[in-house]
Amino acid sequence: AFTAWRYGHKWVVLAVLVRFPFAVRPWALPALVVLYRDPADDRGGRRRHRTPAQQALRLLRLMLHWFPGRRFVFVGDSAYGTHELARFADRNRERLTLVSKIHPEANLFEPPPPYNSLGRPRVKGARLPKPRQAVAATPRLRRMKVAWYGGGTRRVEAATGAGRWYKKGEGLVPIRWAFVRDRDGTHRDEYSYATHPAFDVRRSRIAGRYAPVLLPLGDKIQAMLREMEGAMNSHDTRERGLIASMVEKGAAAEANLKALHGLRILTFG
Repeated sequence: AFTAWRYGHKWVVLAVLVRFPFAVRPWALPALVVLYRDPADDRGGRRRHRTPAQQALRLLRLMLHWFPGRRFVFVGDSAYGTHELARFADRNRERLTLVSKIHPEANLFEPPPPYNSLGRPRVKGARLPKPRQAVAATPRLRRMKVAWYGGGTRRVEAATGAGRWYKKGEGLVPIRWAFVRDRDGTHRDEYSYATHPAFDVRRSRIAGRYAPVLLPLGDKIQAMLREMEGAMNSHDTRERGLIASMVEKGAAAEANLKALHGLRILTFG
């Protein structure tokens, strides 16, 4: 016996979380998609190489352009929690908040002091404790019960803090970070952050539902398909009617989107 590897395409998918009355968890409905190409393939095609996070940034820019009256919260795993994407969210802070994972040893600082006309202006202020250090110095973590992936609840401990995330040559990004520990000990500790400094750790996007929203999108789509299959096999005519209505409206929305913007925009690479 041997293992045969077959590599396929890697797609960056921007999905919208939607709640339906027949589902126990939010569904991730794909809205925009772009193909990620590896550096060698881009060199061969004489294209500028873009990482998955940079491709996601392009999709987010498109969403902000198409829907100027809406505000968005973008949630991704650590691959999308880059300083570049955080800076983009901060520049569009009135309409976009990024929530992702952060390294427990991230460099955090206070804002730079006012310029006193002597020498070069400072780019950062005093150093703040790293998230791991701040958690270790917290005498007592906040205990709460939160919603969990797959339904149900779980007991956790949490701590939060704020600062400016610094990357050399790229400047500061104001963030609020959150630490979440599973009190039952079955899941690893997690450090997350949001580019909105006033984000409350008690709100569901970081503490209450950080597990489902930070899982890979593929897991969410698989769970969505299993629930859809179960609903379609159900004898509950109301649930079957909701599924049929959703499919019909989704097809109509897709047709309208294609007519307004064209397939070439949805499939740029």
